[in-house]
Amino acid sequence: MDTATHLLTSLGVAALGQNIPTLKEKDTQKAIFWAAVAGSQIPDLDIIYRLKSELAYLEVHRGFSHSFPALFIIPLLIMVILRLFFPRLSKPLILVVAFTSTLLHIFLDLLTSYGTQFLWPLSDKRLGWDILMIIDPFILLVCALAIVTGKRSSLSPVKIFTTMFVVIGLYILLRTGIHQKGLLMVNGKYDMEKYRSISVLPGFGLNQWGYILDPYDKSKPIIVGHLNILERKVTEEHQYLNDTGPVVDAGAKTPVGRVFIKFARHPLATVKETGTGYLVSWSDLRYRYQNHHPFTAYVRFDKNLKLLGSGLGRKYTYED
Repeated sequence: MDTATHLLTSLGVAALGQNIPTLKEKDTQKAIFWAAVAGSQIPDLDIIYRLKSELAYLEVHRGFSHSFPALFIIPLLIMVILRLFFPRLSKPLILVVAFTSTLLHIFLDLLTSYGTQFLWPLSDKRLGWDILMIIDPFILLVCALAIVTGKRSSLSPVKIFTTMFVVIGLYILLRTGIHQKGLLMVNGKYDMEKYRSISVLPGFGLNQWGYILDPYDKSKPIIVGHLNILERKVTEEHQYLNDTGPVVDAGAKTPVGRVFIKFARHPLATVKETGTGYLVSWSDLRYRYQNHHPFTAYVRFDKNLKLLGSGLGRKYTYED
């Protein structure tokens, strides 16, 4: 999820913690607030890898910091730091608040298509449940309304923010049910034994979703389409055929190719001959904007497959 959603939900965690009847000291209130906010933001501190390169960031983002061990390491780290400023504070209290906020962050990210490496170190497979978009307007609205109501209303913060989390939970359950319905619709249209991977991807709103079918046979096309849940319509829009051969194989062995292919659930490889050699590029078919796939990787070779350059970006260009 986006940073704003993580921050707003952490404010709900903080409000519930601060309104435990026996906890009224100012230092306790402050510590609870910072424990909740820190738990919601620390998992995304892997953004510092961007200082090294975009490739390094792509490789590690939502990796260890969003894993099962991090779910316990981050709260412990927060507790140790906050105890330096609030030495009399209850360790269990800080751990519970920080753990709840960290868990909420990782759980919301698991619900997106980008996903996390939650099972690290047992597996570096990226888990993404395709339930929520990276930015979900409904969740943002519910959080914003709860915070505004908490500031301007005499209603109990416990009631306000409990209601907020219940509404968000029901919304996630609704989207999970719709996602399962979408999977059944796609299963009813295609022979699923031919496909190694199927994704039903969230769209804007509840009714419109996308889908991708990736075949076992690389000579067969990847199928991309969209679903209208209410009308029970499965509409095939595009068929993309992966280029294969020594140029693609060589590109896949480069650092950029290796990292991108590992990240992209449905990578599409294309090869273009240039005046000096070849340009091999990959697009991640999960991400589409106006029939374009903006998330790409590219590798340039000369005629002898000597590496000339590579990179990641929303667009790739080549000039002789």
